Amino acid sequence: MNHAPLPVLRTPTGRRLLATGDELRFGAVTGPGPAPSATGPLGKKLPEITRRERQVLEALCRPAEAGEAFASPASPAQIAEELEVTEAAVKNHLGHLYTKLGIPRNEEGGRRERRYRLANLALAQGLVRLRLRGGSR
Repeated sequence: MNHAPLPVLRTPTGRRLLATGDELRFGAVTGPGPAPSATGPLGKKLPEITRRERQVLEALCRPAEAGEAFASPASPAQIAEELEVTEAAVKNHLGHLYTKLGIPRNEEGGRRERRYRLANLALAQGLVRLRLRGGSR
């Protein structure tokens, strides 16, 4: 089935808005930016996450809202500052999210790689929706 390409949507500031089928990227991993749903891209049921875990995911992905080409997910210290909680609490929530979303420990890449994988998975599965700065909200 052939689909005509979507028109490029621009804001008054000239920044491109994401459209269906656009890809979001943290590091070298890419994924589609679908609307939130009860199932992931392959129809797999998404895990139940708490309100605070969702807030941690949103804060983790917030740097991508700037629209910079090489955004990095927020660090636990940055997330703790935004949510006004301790860094230990953020690390605890991140640990629960890694387990719930099936992101294993990776001794080679360490914690930073796990945060990249978590951010990419959250965006790809629609657990977090970006609101690009300067665009429509």
